[in-house]
Amino acid sequence: MRSALARRSPLRARAPWGVVAFGTVAVLAAAAVGCNDQTPRPPRVTLQSNLGPGAGGAAKGRTFQNQADFVVIGGKGRPVETGARWEGGAVDVECSVVPATNAFTVIGRAVLDGAGDKSGGVTIRGTFPADRSVPFTVTAQFSKSFANFSQQDCTVSYEPGTQQGVAAGRVWGVLSCPTMVDAQKNEECTGTATFKFENCVQ
Repeated sequence: MRSALARRSPLRARAPWGVVAFGTVAVLAAAAVGCNDQTPRPPRVTLQSNLGPGAGGAAKGRTFQNQADFVVIGGKGRPVETGARWEGGAVDVECSVVPATNAFTVIGRAVLDGAGDKSGGVTIRGTFPADRSVPFTVTAQFSKSFANFSQQDCTVSYEPGTQQGVAAGRVWGVLSCPTMVDAQKNEECTGTATFKFENCVQ
């Protein structure tokens, strides 16, 4: 007759399998959490904005020549995330591209702060048709420490042969504002921008 110790041996032999099985479940559960991680990526922007003389005369004409850089953040293939540094300054990006009926409601704001004369901000608001039909009108604001230009009926278009357009959470296009006005100074300029907002609220 086997001893009590011998009779208990098979149970001890099976115990490690239970430990391994439990450990496997824990690992799979951890992997599932990682795969289902929905942490949103920070919004980012690529922006080339320009300001030039308007029909009513050039605002800050001694500083801005015809279509000179206004605010530039990033470059081709080099988007900049909110909170990152660019040209020695801090970048702040806020954007939302939310589906609506046959359209997208878009708000995009990009600011470069602490970069000296290169500092400033651009804000674009409007309804972008879902079928990519162009042009259409939006509101835009170009801001610096000495001026605040805005226009209620700027136009947006998409360059042929590119992937420019709009989808939930992202927008890419070309802005044209021929009569931007700083109402406080009664100055008028022409503003243009190529903008790309990504990882936006949707």
